[in-house]
Amino acid sequence: MPDAHVEQSGRDLRRKILDPNTKVIEGTFGANREARGGPPKRDGYLLYNKKTNWCSFFDKQKHQYVTNFILNKGQQADVNNNHNLM
Repeated sequence: MPDAHVEQSGRDLRRKILDPNTKVIEGTFGANREARGGPPKRDGYLLYNKKTNWCSFFDKQKHQYVTNFILNKGQQADVNNNHNLM
């Protein structure tokens, strides 16, 4: 991946995290997949902006960024009700 793209992605991520509408939620990533026989869920922090439906996940144990994307309605409900992404 070109360095310029990586730098721009980092700036975009920082801007979204610092948005006052972004809230930090202690939660999980992959609990739904685990329930269907997939890989084990991961504990961490969801950074969720209800206004833009943007969500990011950081793994608590490994201290690393995992993913971010715009949530669909089902994913929004899962984050709001169960504090779980995927």
